Amino acid sequence: MADISAGDSASNRRMSTLAPIEIRSPQCPHVPSRSHEIRSEGADGRENSGNGGAQHGVRAATNNIPEHPGPFVPPPFDLEHAYHQAIAEIHLARGTTPPRGSYARKVRDQAFWAFYWALSDSCCTIIVEHHPDGAWAKQDRPRLDMHVVASAPGSGKSTLAKAFTIALARTTRAGAHPFGCVFVVQHIATAHAVFVELSKLLPPGSVAVFTTKHDAGQPLAEYSQTFWVSELARHPITVVTHEFYMGIRGEQARRYTQDGVTFPRVVTFIDERANEIAVYDADPMALEGVLKFVQRDRQAPRELLDGLLELVQFTNSKRGRREQGIETPADDTAAWQAAIEATSYVRSDEAAKYARSATARRPALDFDAVFGFANAMPEDRAFIARGNNGVINFVGYEQALPRLPGMVLLDATSGLRAHNKCPVSWADVAADQALDVTSIGVHVPWFAQPTPQIALRYRRHVDDL
Repeated sequence: MADISAGDSASNRRMSTLAPIEIRSPQCPHVPSRSHEIRSEGADGRENSGNGGAQHGVRAATNNIPEHPGPFVPPPFDLEHAYHQAIAEIHLARGTTPPRGSYARKVRDQAFWAFYWALSDSCCTIIVEHHPDGAWAKQDRPRLDMHVVASAPGSGKSTLAKAFTIALARTTRAGAHPFGCVFVVQHIATAHAVFVELSKLLPPGSVAVFTTKHDAGQPLAEYSQTFWVSELARHPITVVTHEFYMGIRGEQARRYTQDGVTFPRVVTFIDERANEIAVYDADPMALEGVLKFVQRDRQAPRELLDGLLELVQFTNSKRGRREQGIETPADDTAAWQAAIEATSYVRSDEAAKYARSATARRPALDFDAVFGFANAMPEDRAFIARGNNGVINFVGYEQALPRLPGMVLLDATSGLRAHNKCPVSWADVAADQALDVTSIGVHVPWFAQPTPQIALRYRRHVDDL
C-alpha cells in the first residue's frame, strides 16, 4: 500500500520531516452524479460505459481496479522525485535557473501536495464508482469541489503544474490505468506555448492541443500541429481553452483512453481565470432593501416573504459579534442549518423567476447578491466576513466550471482575496509573500490543514479497515 504524507498547517512541510507518522491512504471525496464515468471497449470494438461499475463490460475490462486507494493511487514519493526532476528539466530547456531559497522550496512543496490531493480525489472517485458496494465506498467521505493554488503572478504556479503533469505521465506510462491530465487556459497563444513546452519533454504523442487554430477540421489552421477533436482522448495530456472546455464538445477533453479503458482525466488544471468563480456579496443594507421591496410588492408570493424574513432574521443574529474574521457553516452548524431549512422557498424556481422580474423593475436593489447568498447556503458555498468597525458581509460563491474531482485552480482565488472575504484558510509561507493551498467545498477537508494528531488518527482508521 502506498504511503502518503502531508504537511502541517503552519508551514505545510512534509509530515516526514516533522514526525515518523505516515498517512496510509487518501480520503475520498463526495462523488458527484455521473462525473467520473468509466468506459471500456468490448470485443466488438464498441464502447461500453457505466457509472459505478454497473456495466459488466466495464467490470471485465477494469477488474484490476482495487477496492481501496492504497494500491491504486500513484505513490507520492516516486511522483515527487519525478516532479522535482521535471522542474529542473523545464528550467534547463528554458535556459533559466530554478528559484532557490526557503520560499521557493515551500512553494514547490505546497503546490505538489495540492496537485497530489487532487489526483487522489479522482482516484478515490473512480474506486467508489467501480466498487459502489465495497468497504471503502461505504465510508463517510467529505465532498470536495476544487483545490486552489494562489500566489502572486510570476511565482511559478503554471511551471509547477507542468512539472507535475510531466511527472505523472512518466511514472504511470507503463501502468495498467489511464491517468491523464488536462490544461485549461484562457488564450490560444497560451495553449500553444503549453503544448510546445510539454511536447519537448515527453515522448511523441503524449500531448495534444485543441483550439480553433489547432483544429485539423479547419482548412486554414494557423499552426502546423493540428488535431481532430476525436483524437484528444488518445493522448495522456491535452491542452484546451476555457471556451472549448465549457462548450458542447468539452467532454472530449475530459477523458483519456489507454488500452481500451477510459478514465476521466485525473487532474484538471484551470490556469489564471479568477472570474470563473461568481461571488455574491450582500451587506445588511442590501438584505433590508430587498426585504422591504418584497413586503410592499403585491406580486410577491407569501412563501418568498416568509423565507426572506427568516433570512434577514438569521443575518441580523450574526451582526452582534465584533471580532474580525470569517464564519462558515461549520462554525455554527445548528443556526446555519435552521436558516437553510427556513429559507428553502428562496431557492425555488418560482423565487428565481420573481428575482429576475424584480431586478428589471428595481435595478438599484441587489437581488442577485441576496438570492445568490441564499442559494449558496445549503452547499456550504456561503460564509460571513467581519471586517473593521463592525463591517459585515454575507457572501456566497459558485463555480462556472463543471464540478469534477481532481480540479486545481491556479491563482483563481486572487479575485476573491481582493474582497477580503475568501471562504478558505490561507497558509502564508513568508511574511511578505504567500502561497495559498486549500480546498473549496462543502467542508474544507482535514487534509488541507493536517496535523500529526490527525495523521495518526487517520492511519489508525485505515489500519482498521
